[in-house]
Amino acid sequence: MEKKLQIIGNGKLNLSVDQIEFDLYLKALKPNYNDAYKLAEIQLSQLQKDMAKIGFAKDALKTNSFVINQHYENYRDENNNYQTKLVGYEVNHQLTLKYAYDVDMLGKIINILTECDAQPEFNIRFTVKDQNQAKLELLKRITKDAKAKARVLAKENKAKLIGIAEIDYTYSDNNFYSPTVYEHSVNAKCLAATGMEITAADVQIEGSARFVWEIE
Repeated sequence: MEKKLQIIGNGKLNLSVDQIEFDLYLKALKPNYNDAYKLAEIQLSQLQKDMAKIGFAKDALKTNSFVINQHYENYRDENNNYQTKLVGYEVNHQLTLKYAYDVDMLGKIINILTECDAQPEFNIRFTVKDQNQAKLELLKRITKDAKAKARVLAKENKAKLIGIAEIDYTYSDNNFYSPTVYEHSVNAKCLAATGMEITAADVQIEGSARFVWEIE
């Protein structure tokens, strides 16, 4: 009878943050389609020009989505019943800016965004640039953990590891973002101007795989 040893290998990684991401949101609302689209163009141009002041090229701002929808509002009619009416067109433009981890630059970007005439809303996230390399390192740790467990179990049970018969690995979609929250408010410009040195918490990822050894 063929003998087998099944092991679950686990791995964890703490990764130092080396990239900052800004999610930017522009909104343009006008009574007619053409005016809404034109305003969206102006907003983007304003944002690009302001970001150029601190060294970012136009193509540093990547569009994630550009959506134009009809905009409706609720109102009560003469019978006090709720109705909806078309009041214009709304353009929602979502962009992302990514750059190497730099706290000084973080303050400069916040200052630029809070002064920009386009009035973008934004979120800040801390992450890791080379996620593929991190995934490979995680696999190495999972494998190393499984081998160590297999050797101990085989030795303690007077068995010999022959070779791996099966590996079952299902990729887990790890969140490559730091848990650090960096929020801003209407006074974000004043806060950013202080030049506070912060260090974002490490990104933590983990995974596991099933290994099956033939033994004798």
